[in-house]
Amino acid sequence: MAFIDPISSLGIPLWLIVVISAWETIWTGFAMWRAAKLRHVAWFVVFLVLNLLAIPEIIYLAVTRNKRRK
Repeated sequence: MAFIDPISSLGIPLWLIVVISAWETIWTGFAMWRAAKLRHVAWFVVFLVLNLLAIPEIIYLAVTRNKRRK
């Protein structure tokens, strides 16, 4: 039985996977930091569990841009 590399079989270059992973990690980190600071536990869990190319994280950061913890 031969080992088939799933990444090369899809034709996705390794550098693209690394860039997308870094993109996701950076935005998720910023969003989780702000959610924790503002005590938005539900949002923190959503960012921890879901990986959607950082789209929800960017929206959350844009919406909460001017909010301060009370």
